[in-house]
Amino acid sequence: MSAPPLALAVVLTLVATVASWFWVHRMPEPDDAAEVGKRPYASLGWPWWVSTVVLSVVLAWWTHDQPAAWVWLAWCSVGLVLVAVDLATTYLPARLQQVLTGLVVAGLVAAAASGSWTTVASAALGGALAAGGLFWLVWRFSSAFGFGDVRLAFTLGALAGAHGWAFWWTSLLLGTALGAVVGLVTSVVRRRRPHPLGSAFAYGPWLWAGPWLALAWADLMP
Repeated sequence: MSAPPLALAVVLTLVATVASWFWVHRMPEPDDAAEVGKRPYASLGWPWWVSTVVLSVVLAWWTHDQPAAWVWLAWCSVGLVLVAVDLATTYLPARLQQVLTGLVVAGLVAAAASGSWTTVASAALGGALAAGGLFWLVWRFSSAFGFGDVRLAFTLGALAGAHGWAFWWTSLLLGTALGAVVGLVTSVVRRRRPHPLGSAFAYGPWLWAGPWLALAWADLMP
C-alpha cells in the first residue's frame, strides 16, 4: 500500500482525531483521580479538541507523502489527542495508547507492503525495542516518568526506526531534551509558586514532539 493521497490523509486524520476526543470524553476516570486531584477527561472542552483537530490536519498535510506515511497519520491524530490529554491531566489513557499502538503496527505493515519490508520491519522493530527498553529501564529504577511514557516510547521508536537509525537518534534526543528542559523550568517555577502536582508534569507531549522536530531538522538540512 502506497502513501495516501492528500485528501484521503486529511479525511482519515479528521475522523481519527474527532473520534478519539469523543472516546476520551466518555472514558472512566482512573481509580486515583480524586485522590490526586486529576482534571476530569470530560472537562476538556472545545478549545482542546478544536486546536488539536486543526493541528492534526496541518501535520497530516506535512507528512502524507513521507515514508511510513500511514504511521505518521496515526501519530498526528490519535497520538496528538493522547498527548493533549496528558498535557491537560498528566495522564496518558492506556486504552487510547492501545489504539495508537495498533494503528502504528498497521501502518508499518502498510509501509512494508509498499516497499522493502525487511528494512521497515527491522528498523521499526529494533527502534521500538530500543526506545521502549531504554525508557523501561529508567522507569524501573527511577521515578522520572510514568509507565504511560514507556508505552509511548515504544510507538515513538517504531515510527522513528522506520526512517533509519539516524532519524531514531535525532527523534529520541530532541524529544527527551525538550522534556528535560520543560521539567527543569516547571520545577523552578513551582518552587516559587506551589502547585498541587508538585514538580510532576506531562512528559508525553515533548516525547511525542521528538519525531516532528527530527522531521523539521531533516527538511532544513541540505
